[in-house]
Order: sequence, then C-alpha cells, then structure tokens
Amino acid sequence: MIHLTRLFGNFVKLVVLTFVASTLHAQEASQSELDEQVNVLSAQVDDLSRNIALLEQELLFPPLTRVQVYLSMTPDSTFRLRSMMVKIDGVEKSYHIYSDSDLAALRLGGIQRFWEGNVSLGVHSVDAEFKGTDAKGNKYSQNVTFNFEKTLSGHSVELAVGSTEDSLMPSFTVKDWGEKR
Repeated sequence: MIHLTRLFGNFVKLVVLTFVASTLHAQEASQSELDEQVNVLSAQVDDLSRNIALLEQELLFPPLTRVQVYLSMTPDSTFRLRSMMVKIDGVEKSYHIYSDSDLAALRLGGIQRFWEGNVSLGVHSVDAEFKGTDAKGNKYSQNVTFNFEKTLSGHSVELAVGSTEDSLMPSFTVKDWGEKR
C-alpha cells in the first residue's frame, strides 16, 4: 500500500510540475515545442498509469492466492449460451448473462476472463452452470464440476463450450492451465 501511495504522490507531482512548466514556458516556446513536450509528458503519464495498474493487480490478486477462470466457445458450437454461473467451494463467485454480441465474440475465438479472485492454498471444487438452448431450440442446462489444487503461484482454468460430433448436443470441457508464474 505504501508503494501505491508513493506512486500516486509521484503522479500528482508530475501533473502539477507539467502544468507549471507548460504555463511558464508557453510564452517562450513555439507551438511545435509545446506539442513535443506534451507528447513526452503524455507518454510518461501513460507509463505511470500502466505501472499503477500492474501494482494494483498485484496487490488485489497476489500470485500466492490468484485464480482465474476463463470461458471460450468453439466456432461450430450450436449451443446458444444464455447465462453462466461459477461457484468455488459452494460460494457463487460470478454470474453473467450473454448477449448476441458476447456470443459472436466468443465464436470468433474470443476468450472471456469470467472471474479472477483469491482462494487459499489447497484443493478446491469449482461448479460451473451453463444455461441456454440447444441446436433444436430446447432449453438446456448443464453443470460441470471439477477440482483443482491451489499451490504457491497463480492458477488458471478454461471452461470451453463446444458441440458433440453430430452437432446436436452441447459439450463442456475443462482445460486446467495449471500454475501461472
């Protein structure tokens, strides 16, 4: 937290100094010099923002406890996903209702970061509930349950929606990416 406060303090100082310097030099510098200075300062602010975001990510989700759950869908999937819910150790962690544009992005190869959070070390149970309609337009609901062991580094899991070989029934698979260092 001290690092974040220090970075934020430096960011504020940079913004104030930028304003003062640009005001003082505005009368002496040409427009092109000012544009160049603004571009340099803008790049520095972007770098600081990126560093703050990375630090925030590390503080909120330290690798020791971080778990990420992703969702993907094969382009040929005939399943019309309406909603999905993930529970870890019986506690609901995330729920999402899918729009047509969400499904189009997933079918084009997109991967959704469905949930990211912290869990303790040890074995955990994940229950994913998929609701939607099958190829014939019938309501379809499927639960997928699996276990994973959380160790000393980040852990990622992908839930993949596809279709059976005859393309009539949806299929759901779990790809355990394991530890992320």
